[in-house]
Amino acid sequence: LEPRNSKAFVGRAGAHYQSLNVTAALDDLTRAIEIDKSSATAYTNRGALFFAWGVAESRDDLLRKACEDLRMASRIVPKATPPLDTLATAHCALREYGAAIEVLSRVILLTKDRPHALCNRGLAYLMNGEHDKALQDLNKAIALAKAAQDKADYFSVRSRLWVAKGVQQKADDDARESAWFKQLAELDTRLILAVELSFAA
Repeated sequence: LEPRNSKAFVGRAGAHYQSLNVTAALDDLTRAIEIDKSSATAYTNRGALFFAWGVAESRDDLLRKACEDLRMASRIVPKATPPLDTLATAHCALREYGAAIEVLSRVILLTKDRPHALCNRGLAYLMNGEHDKALQDLNKAIALAKAAQDKADYFSVRSRLWVAKGVQQKADDDARESAWFKQLAELDTRLILAVELSFAA
């Protein structure tokens, strides 16, 4: 391994992660950052590792380290959305819903209303008690969603919103829609698998 090659350390960190050696992966990503402090990939990957570790062990200190790395990655490459997506999720895990909403608003602007980002911001609004804004985002996410599994997920979140608003009938209606789209997604998966198997045969 070349001692001054940041990308080589990033690559080896990926291999360590695949073999579940998180400590070694973090060490390599830290070394990559020491070599090249402009490596957005190293900051993004280390932030994602800190996030996963923090969630697994319910450790806010690791989640805050994740936020630091992901913010740095975003400063290096302002238009990259992967670090922002994870950053928003980390803020939610820290119960910092206002910060998550701010980050997701940036993602939505960059991606021109990506449905998944709208749903995530809707969920953050819901957790923050801003029900009307949550409903606007979730309605838009459902309208824009194309994949059945996405629709299932978005209807499920909106069902939670109706429960929070005390509108049980609408909550039940959305729960049924979610279940129906989930079944449709499972059918799509089985059909795709059947086609793949037939070609393999």
